[in-house]
Amino acid sequence: MKLEDQIAKVPFPCELFQLQVESLDVIFQNEKLKSIDLREYNSQACRVIKDNCLGFTTGSGQTPFEVLYTSASEGAEFGQEAHFNFITGPGEKEESTALDPQIEALTEDELIERGATFLKRLQKEKPAYNNHAGLGRQRETIRIISNQGIDRTFTRNSFSMGFGLTKTTEGDIIEFGQGFNHIPSTQETEEALQKTINNLALCEKVVTIEGGKYPVLIHPVAFTFLWEPLYEAINAKAVYEKISPLKDKIGQKIFSDKITLVDDPTWVAGDNYTQFDDEGVPATRKTIVDQGVLTSFLTNLDYAARLNIEPTGNGFRKNWLTNKREADKTPAILPTNRIIQPGTTDWKDLMASIKVGVLLWFTADCWLGNLINGDFSGTIDLGYKIVDGEPVGRIKDSRVSGNIYSLFNEQVAGVSSYRDFSYHGFDQFPYILCQDVPIS
Repeated sequence: MKLEDQIAKVPFPCELFQLQVESLDVIFQNEKLKSIDLREYNSQACRVIKDNCLGFTTGSGQTPFEVLYTSASEGAEFGQEAHFNFITGPGEKEESTALDPQIEALTEDELIERGATFLKRLQKEKPAYNNHAGLGRQRETIRIISNQGIDRTFTRNSFSMGFGLTKTTEGDIIEFGQGFNHIPSTQETEEALQKTINNLALCEKVVTIEGGKYPVLIHPVAFTFLWEPLYEAINAKAVYEKISPLKDKIGQKIFSDKITLVDDPTWVAGDNYTQFDDEGVPATRKTIVDQGVLTSFLTNLDYAARLNIEPTGNGFRKNWLTNKREADKTPAILPTNRIIQPGTTDWKDLMASIKVGVLLWFTADCWLGNLINGDFSGTIDLGYKIVDGEPVGRIKDSRVSGNIYSLFNEQVAGVSSYRDFSYHGFDQFPYILCQDVPIS
């Protein structure tokens, strides 16, 4: 019997999630090929709503549906209350693909050649540094089928390339890296190489900065973790539990009118491009903050139902650290491609306006603090002191702190017209200049 016919016979709401992944990764360490990892795996997850309780189970791609359904059904006896229903659909198969032919054509030898050639250039320019790189391609297919009229399949491929250099001396370590989520052109590769060389030259000049409040120009990469307090607060689960400081702020100003933030799963260049979320809800572009005004929360089916609002299509079965789908996870509320609209000022002009301040490139632990209330405090892992509009050297042993509802509100002095990817490949942010930022 066909799978769709088996699911149709289940006497209560039933949903099957299927995940197929094929990946090829090559890893280099100090110019030498360290490993080649070719993987192919299939996995499944089944959810049922029986007697108003939720049952959930997982299995491999070879696990028969009857086994999954039976296990999920038995689990529902001890499951949590289901506040929602699975979405309904037209009862027809819907299939879509987003396959880049260049990525499809990439061979193992070509990945190795690209990595080896690039690291050879890096080693020539910076022989005192250890280097590493990883390149990979992936094809992922997700299918969601239910007895509620949903049968949606989406297949896409992706490319990743990341590299870094490290030098350790007594009492200090210098690290710098970059990456691409697309196959870079020759020009892009050369620009990345030159940017690396320029940054390492600055990193080697260690300077001091006294504690105090300074203008800080925030690099797009720094937003990777600086935005975490906001995404905690706009998560519908936090809103439902009444722990979000934004729970009653829809339609109110929370940021500077220079800031417009969108969540856009339809952005093809982003790593999180998709046609639907992992519950089958169609993907749509959503404005979260419109010229400083909060306009939307992010939800999955569960918390949309609890709050009596429309689901936003942000229910994903992902490991939030790796941003990879894992079928054994239940759909959690996660952002897709995070984008801040550009401003009107050249980022170099923003930097030129700083008499003494900081160019903040990266702070990985800035989520430390009272995260849900917007507080942050993090080590400046990579930041440069700016004097008379120019970076003069790397800051060591310093921290940056504040509250995002002040930092990106009254402290905003300018937003750049240029935007770049953040640390992840699913963010596109401008530079933002903020005044009176505490540095210690």
